[in-house]
Amino acid sequence: ALMDAGDGVIHRIDGKWIPKGETGSFEIKPGEHEFEVTAEARQAGLLEATIFRTGLRTVCVKARAGHRYKVKTTLKDDTLLVYLVDQATGAPLKTPCGPDEDED
Repeated sequence: ALMDAGDGVIHRIDGKWIPKGETGSFEIKPGEHEFEVTAEARQAGLLEATIFRTGLRTVCVKARAGHRYKVKTTLKDDTLLVYLVDQATGAPLKTPCGPDEDED
């Protein structure tokens, strides 16, 4: 499986710190993985942009072989949400850390 930092910066994978943070794509083994990420988004205004930032947020995935995942953000009610999507569908993961989606 592949993980793409997408809208975020990955700082820790399965408990291991990444000294400078990961902003690209990298291979992960199938199975459960936990990522600690930060993210930033800009919202354009009339005179200036508003910048929204997160502290460390934990997202996880039960990675499947041949799939590619990406960190995404959405701004909702002045809160920056961080989640993972399967790049084949663009949809957020239904059960990121639980049973396989086929088992739901």
